[in-house]
Amino acid sequence: MKKFKIIRNILIILVIIIAAIYVFWIRSTNVNTSKTAMLFENMFQDSYKNEKNITMIISYSNENMDMTEIQATDNEENQEVFAIIHNDYENIENDPNSEDAISVTITNSTGVTGYTIFPKLNKYNIIYSSEEGNDSYDNWIREQLDDLSNCSYFTRSYEFIDGKLLYCENFKDAGLKFYFDNDELVYMKSNKLDESFDDVKDALYTVKITYDDTYKNIVNIPEDYTGYILEYNDETDTMEQIEIK
Repeated sequence: MKKFKIIRNILIILVIIIAAIYVFWIRSTNVNTSKTAMLFENMFQDSYKNEKNITMIISYSNENMDMTEIQATDNEENQEVFAIIHNDYENIENDPNSEDAISVTITNSTGVTGYTIFPKLNKYNIIYSSEEGNDSYDNWIREQLDDLSNCSYFTRSYEFIDGKLLYCENFKDAGLKFYFDNDELVYMKSNKLDESFDDVKDALYTVKITYDDTYKNIVNIPEDYTGYILEYNDETDTMEQIEIK
C-alpha cells in the first residue's frame, strides 16, 4: 500500500509538471517572441535596412465570391502598393464588366494615386490623386507589427489543415491567427478582413510572401489600355470620364 501511494504521488507530481509546462507553452505574454512577430520584424528589416522588395498576396474564395489582396513594398520603384480584386458573383451577373476589376493604391514620396483597372474593358480609371506622399514604403508591415505588439498575449497550438499538421499562433486581442508550415506562413484568419465582405466569418485566407516585385504581374496597366480621369461636373451633378491623352 505504501509503495502504491509513492507511485501515485509521483504520477500526480508528473501530471502537475506536464500540465504547467503545457499551460506556459500555450499562452505567452511575450508577443514579440512569437514566430509571427519575428517574421514581420524580419520583413521590416529586410525592407528598411536591406532595401528588399516584398510582396504579400492574400486570397480566399467561397460559393459567393473570390478575392485577392496584394500588399507590397518596392524599394526599386520607391513605392508602397495596396491592391484588391473582389469578384462578387452576384454583382458580376448584373455588371459583367466588373469581373476581375483591380482597385490599386500606390504611395510614394511625391503623392498617392488610386486607380481601378477593368480587364474586361481594356481601360483604367484614375479615381483620385494627392500630392501628400510618404517616403516610407513599408507602412503595411509596421501596421501589422503594431497590431501584434498591442496584444496582451498570444496562444500556440497545432491544427490539421488539408490533412497537414500546422503550427498556429492566435492573437485574440487583434482578431488574428496565423498558420505556419515549418517557417513559412501559409494561412491566416482575420476578423478585420472578414468584416470587409458580406457573409464572411472565420475565413481561412491563403498567404504567400515573396521577396520580389511579383505584385507587378497583377497591378501593372497594359500599354494598350485606355486611361480616364474621373472628375465631378457641378452642372450635371455627376462624375465624368475624361480620357487621358
